[in-house]
Amino acid sequence: MSDESLIGFPIDPPARFPTESPMDSASSSKTSTRSTAKRTLEDNSDEASYCTICLDTLTSTGSHKPVCLKCGHIFGENCLIRWIKTGNDSGSSKCPTCNTKASLKDIRVLYTKNVTVENTAVITALERKLIEANHAKHLMEMEAERWKSNAKTLDTEVKRLKRLRYDGHTEPAACQRTFTVCKNQSCRVMAYNTNNRMLVMSHQSDTTTLDSYVIRKMDVKLMKLSKEYICVHKKQIRDMVFHPLHDNLLASVGLDSQINLTDLNINTVVSSMSVPEPLWSCCWAGDNTHVLVVGGQMGSVYYIDRRFMKVFNSVQIKKLGCVSLNLLPPSPSRSFMSGGILKTRMDHLSVLEETLDIDYYTYKETELPLAGLWSSTSYDCQSNLVLTSARPYGPFKTSRHIVSKFADFDEEGPVLTQVVTFYGGDKSTQLYRSCLVPSSGGYNDDSLVCCYDEASGTIKVFNVNKKKNVHNFKVTDNILDLCPLPGITIQGRRIVAGLSKNTVNIFSV
Repeated sequence: MSDESLIGFPIDPPARFPTESPMDSASSSKTSTRSTAKRTLEDNSDEASYCTICLDTLTSTGSHKPVCLKCGHIFGENCLIRWIKTGNDSGSSKCPTCNTKASLKDIRVLYTKNVTVENTAVITALERKLIEANHAKHLMEMEAERWKSNAKTLDTEVKRLKRLRYDGHTEPAACQRTFTVCKNQSCRVMAYNTNNRMLVMSHQSDTTTLDSYVIRKMDVKLMKLSKEYICVHKKQIRDMVFHPLHDNLLASVGLDSQINLTDLNINTVVSSMSVPEPLWSCCWAGDNTHVLVVGGQMGSVYYIDRRFMKVFNSVQIKKLGCVSLNLLPPSPSRSFMSGGILKTRMDHLSVLEETLDIDYYTYKETELPLAGLWSSTSYDCQSNLVLTSARPYGPFKTSRHIVSKFADFDEEGPVLTQVVTFYGGDKSTQLYRSCLVPSSGGYNDDSLVCCYDEASGTIKVFNVNKKKNVHNFKVTDNILDLCPLPGITIQGRRIVAGLSKNTVNIFSV
């Protein structure tokens, strides 16, 4: 075999890694690199049979095939890529063996008989099938749990109806309580944890010595507002979301371009990082609870591994802001069965569908057939309904609240079909967040849409099944955020929290 064959070029490299070949380098540099690689192979052929990063045997195929750097040292491909991207805490990428500067474009696949490798083509294929089988098993287990939950809900509703038969009808919808959150008119967003019944709100600190934006907690079950403040951001907080497994862990993003993870048990920010633009939205990924997805003011999307607080993938653009990101859980009976993220820019609605990969979670974007100047989006996995709220623009002279439904798996036609559209007033000066109140499955307990109408100064409640406005709450201040509080009822009615600039109001709907 010739000397030139010792270093080859990668075949079909992953799309997320740079593939630029250093063809524009000086010819003397290339000759030196190849000579060094040859000497290393000849002098260390025994060492070249395994990867010096993980000490595993090199394979002829798959992610652990032999590659080398300019210095000639040999490693498994996947180990070296991970080392260069995330393995060096010093911030500079170097060869693990000799500390020579290295980058992804320096990696070369080796095709030479001097390297002893293990033929693992069959094993790789079987491992891939095992991953797919485990993924399918996980989806079926999640679907089984959903049906168990539905059965439990129906059983509870039967008991409620039996009581209602003798006790009479429930009380009318009303504003039950109002709590003052701050004095400086700076509240913006809320987040709710169903498991521990905790509601959190964001606002600017009332204390002049603390120039920061804080989080305040409320125990909804006891209807008690905490006196504690948790300082988390230097500029306005634009979105918050609880971790799906760890009830005490809250992710928040703000206009200071910061992503913070806060432990609410100790009221402290435990992890933090920044990105190049102010942030508007965030959401945990459905099938990988280590992944946090955040949306920027310019429409960019960043994928973050919370274990290292590092961006492992991003789609950076310069368009209108990403106002909302919603979890789309895996479901074998719905389109986008692998789940993903429902992404809403002000001018664009799409699904970032999760795709299975051996080493990473990747997302494929699919545009949804709706047009509008969007202000918020919410999704209810129980009813498979999507609520998208749009501000007045162009031919649409009033605000719109469109309820749609995802198509079933393998169903022909569009993946998203409109169910009903509710209309508001012709005034919307801010990005108000509406909400979808899920049904508990009981009699006269349909899915509801709650939205604030600035023109009339009311919170409008619409019944999705009846397709009409069923109630209006007159309010004195603009309601910036509306959030359903499942698991809590007052006099047999579901509860919705409404956040104004300085108060949080509890409504029974």
